[in-house]
Order: sequence, then C-alpha cells, then structure tokens
Amino acid sequence: MQEKITKHPHENEQLRSILARLILKQLLLKQGFDDAVLEDYRTDEYGRPFLNEGIDFSISHADDYVMCAVSKTTRVGIDVEKIREICIDDYSISLSDKELEDLTHSENPIPDFFTLWTKKEAISKANGKGLAILLPDMVIGSDFASCGQTVWNLKELLITPEYVAHIAFNDSNELQIKHFKLTDFI
Repeated sequence: MQEKITKHPHENEQLRSILARLILKQLLLKQGFDDAVLEDYRTDEYGRPFLNEGIDFSISHADDYVMCAVSKTTRVGIDVEKIREICIDDYSISLSDKELEDLTHSENPIPDFFTLWTKKEAISKANGKGLAILLPDMVIGSDFASCGQTVWNLKELLITPEYVAHIAFNDSNELQIKHFKLTDFI
C-alpha cells in the first residue's frame, strides 16, 4: 500500500491517499476489527479494494475532501467531486440520451452534471466493476438507481456548496461514513 501511495507524483495526492487509509482504519477499529486489519488490503480484477474480513468499504477524495464509508451488511460505494467548469460533451459516452437532454435543458447544468456523476460513480464503486459497467445503462432516480438487475439506494452527503457527494448501498441501516477536509491536516 505504501509503495502504491508513494508512486503518486503530487504530494497532495499522497496525503489524500494516506488520510483515506487512516479514516478507513479508524472506522474498521470502531467496527471491532483488530489493528492489523489493513494488512489484508487487496484489489480485485477490476481494481476494487477489499479486505478478507466481512466488511465492505469505499473511499473517495477530491481536492480538499477525503471520504470513507464502511458497512458490515451491504455493498457500498461513495464518491465526492468538486464542482468545476467542464465540457459536459466530453462525458457524453457515459451518459444516456435522456441524461444529456436533461443536462442540455437544465438551468444549472454543471452542478446537475456533478450530482448525476457522483451517483453514477458511487453505484459503479458499490457494484464492484467500476467504470467497466455501462454508465449510460444506469437508471438514476433522486434516491435510488438500477444497474442491471440490482437496485441501489442513493443518499446525498452534504458537505459544502462547492462539493457534491453521494453514497450507494443495497439495503442497510448500518453505514458508517466519515469525511475530513484535507486543509485541516496541513
């Protein structure tokens, strides 16, 4: 894990990765796992991290924020993005025709795009196949989505007006979520 983190060319990216692992470890210790639990940290063929324990987790970071979610009872995916100027057409391959049309007619296309994008990313992380799944085939609602035969619950995580974050999970009242602002640690 240390070797992977030190390969990041930017110091802030290294710091976000370290902080994410520390948040994960803190949440796992709170769940009753022992101090050495991260020694089993691995990734599967899709690059999704996992542990050999009976717990699922997801990590996301964007600029100033690092987030982590864990659950003993459900698959979980989390995503955070900073709202910034982008060309929505650059993402058209990941959007359905209806999503593109809705964004074209939106009064707030950039924030609406990032709301949609964080939902799609959270679902793809929870699904476990990441961006290998067909993002345009997802059916996204305000608090649920379907991807293939699986229905996911979606919850917005309020941070600041400059950031959008969502969590996707199957069915659970037992989710633990933590986020930290990077600048609080610098």
